[in-house]
Amino acid sequence: MRLNNVLLIILLGLMILLSGCNSSSENSMPDPKKLIPDSCTFSGFECVESQVYDSTIEITLQNLQNQAIVITSISSDSCTSSDSIESFKPEDDFTFSLTCEDIVPGEKFKKTVMIEYYPEASGSMFKRSAYGDVVMSS
Repeated sequence: MRLNNVLLIILLGLMILLSGCNSSSENSMPDPKKLIPDSCTFSGFECVESQVYDSTIEITLQNLQNQAIVITSISSDSCTSSDSIESFKPEDDFTFSLTCEDIVPGEKFKKTVMIEYYPEASGSMFKRSAYGDVVMSS
């Protein structure tokens, strides 16, 4: 048998197995969003903790830069941040909150967050951006 035929047979078998597991419920297939694990990843920062409270995401990051930085803004689509963030030395933790309009209770969501900052020693002319993704259940 060709590899494509074998893969097709395996896929069909899995579909039959999954549809038979929940035949008594309204939805016979599991929601794929629920299978995605929660995660928090940022470039240049370590995600120490992330939590969601209603429509607010609270994230604690650790500065992995080799120098002190000054954060000038934190943003994400459909979210606002009113935190005033100052200078952080290497390995310092900082916590910020994002209030998001589109978080649905009980649903999994993904937010891409942009952090704008500059090295404290260089000054604001040398702005940089770091991006991160947060995947969580509300």
